[in-house]
Amino acid sequence: MIGAVVRAVMVAIIATISLAALLQLAPTQRPFVLAVYLLIMGGLATHLLVTWLRLTYPPPPASPFDTALAARAAPARPPAELDRLARLLSLSSASALHAHTRLRSELRPVAADRLRWSLAVDLDRDPEAARAALGEPGWALLTRDQRDLPDREAAGPPPAALAELITNLERIGATDPAGSGEPQGGAPVNREGRP
Repeated sequence: MIGAVVRAVMVAIIATISLAALLQLAPTQRPFVLAVYLLIMGGLATHLLVTWLRLTYPPPPASPFDTALAARAAPARPPAELDRLARLLSLSSASALHAHTRLRSELRPVAADRLRWSLAVDLDRDPEAARAALGEPGWALLTRDQRDLPDREAAGPPPAALAELITNLERIGATDPAGSGEPQGGAPVNREGRP
C-alpha cells in the first residue's frame, strides 16, 4: 500500500506542476486544463481506493470445487487437419461449386488409389465397378468433368450423401472382420498390399 501511495503522490505532484505551468502558458485553455487535471486526480483517488479495498478485503481462498476444477486436464484439441476437413465438408455441403472444385480435388485421388490397389478397378476405365464401389453420391461427385462447373448458387451434396461417400471410401480396401486379409468386396491382397 505504501508503494501505491508514493506513486500516487508523485503523479499528483507532477500533475499539479503541469497544471500551474499550463495555466501560465495557455490561459485561454484554462477550463480544458482544469478538466484534465481533475480527471487525473479522480483517477488517482479511484486507484488508491481500489488498492485499499483489495488489501482490506482480500479474496477468499479457493473452494475445493474450484481447486478440483483447476486441477482437471484441459480437453485435447482435435488435430488441425481434422478441423480443416470438417470445414471442407461443411462448405462443400453448402456450395456445389466448392464441392466440385475443392472436395473433388481432395477425394478423387484417394478414391482412385483405393479402387486401384484394393479392388483392381480403374476409376475412369471401369465405370460400372467404380460406381458400384463408390455409390451414387460418390460417383456423381468424383466422375464429373473438372471443366463442367456447377451453378455458383447451387447447394452442394447433402451431409447424408457426403457421409455415405466417406463411408464407402473407408469401406474400400478395409479388411473383413474375420481377419482373413481379404479386402471387402474385392480381390485378395498379397503381402505387399497389392491385388
